[in-house]
Amino acid sequence: MFCMVPSMIDTYAALHSRAVMLSLVMEEHLREPPDGNGRGLTQEALLAGLTEVRTLAERMGFATTAKHIGGLEALITQGLHRAADLPGYLQAIRQRLNDDAAPMMLFQIDPDHVQLYAQRDLFGPEVAAKFPDAQKDLTEAGTCYALGCHTASAMHLMRALESVLKTLAQTIPGFTLGARDTMGAVVSKLRTLATHLPDSTQDESRRKQKLIKAQLHFEDVTNALRNPTMHSAEFWSASEANSALDRAKLFLQDLVEVL
Repeated sequence: MFCMVPSMIDTYAALHSRAVMLSLVMEEHLREPPDGNGRGLTQEALLAGLTEVRTLAERMGFATTAKHIGGLEALITQGLHRAADLPGYLQAIRQRLNDDAAPMMLFQIDPDHVQLYAQRDLFGPEVAAKFPDAQKDLTEAGTCYALGCHTASAMHLMRALESVLKTLAQTIPGFTLGARDTMGAVVSKLRTLATHLPDSTQDESRRKQKLIKAQLHFEDVTNALRNPTMHSAEFWSASEANSALDRAKLFLQDLVEVL
C-alpha cells in the first residue's frame, strides 16, 4: 500500500479517462466498422488508443493492466482478434485496472496546507541559498505537516535547525555548538553572542539587532517545540508543530541578514 503523490494522481486521472474513452471508441468500432471513406474507427486509431492507455498504466506501475493491453495490441496487430470479442477484452482490461489500483491509498491534503507539500524553498529562496544543507529536512518538515504527521514535521524541523546552527558555528567567530547542547543552551549562547557583537557603526548595529531578533525567535521555536532536550519519545500537536514552523521561518530569515 502506498500513497499517490500529485503527479501520480494526474497520471491516474488521465489513465481512468482514457480507459473510459477507449470503451466508447470500441463500441463505435462495433457499431460502425471503417468503410474506407474516413468513417468508423480504423485499426490504427484503435491501436493508438490502446498504446496511450498502456503507456499511462506503465507510468503508474500497473504491470497487470499494461501486460493485458499489450496482449490485445498483439492480437490486433496480427489480425487474430474478432470485433465481437472487443467488449470482453475491454471488460478484462478495466478489471485489471481496478485490481492494480486497489492497493493504492489516496491522501487528500487540506487546501490550507497544500503550499507546504514538497516545497523545496519552504522558507524562501534566500534561506535555501544560505542554508542548503538544511533544505531537505525543511522540505520534509513541510510535507509531513501537510500530511498530518506533526511529530515527524517537528523532528525534521529540529534536524534542519541543527544543520543551521552548525553553519552558524562555522561562520560566526565566538559561537560554538556542543554535541550535547540542549536547545535552551543554544538560546543562551545566541544571547551571549548578540550581546557581545560590536555596534559602533550603523551596519554593525543593524546586524546586532538582527541577531537579537533571531535569538528571540529561536527561543520561541524552543518554546513551541516544548522539548528542550529533544527527547525522541515526545509527541507534537498540530498547533505546536505549526507554531514551531512559523517561528523557525522568522529565525532563519533573520539569520540570512546576519551571516
